[in-house]
Amino acid sequence: NKVFKKEGNEVADVSGRIGEVFYQLADVNCRLWHEQEKVYEFETVPAEEKNKVVKQLAVLNLERNKCIDSINQQFSELIKR
Repeated sequence: NKVFKKEGNEVADVSGRIGEVFYQLADVNCRLWHEQEKVYEFETVPAEEKNKVVKQLAVLNLERNKCIDSINQQFSELIKR
């Protein structure tokens, strides 16, 4: 299961000015942290939910990467001005 691939995985849109994207990044980092907490005691996650946890981690990481890419792009554009 290649959930890390962008194809077939619904990832939230990242939009807005750099400050708004920083807010989105902080939000996704918080959600990612809470999901990661489940992995620290993965044996307590019911078997029928394990795949959901793994997929959610992958999707949140994709969203986090989109935020970082947007921040990098916008920051680069600011520097070039």
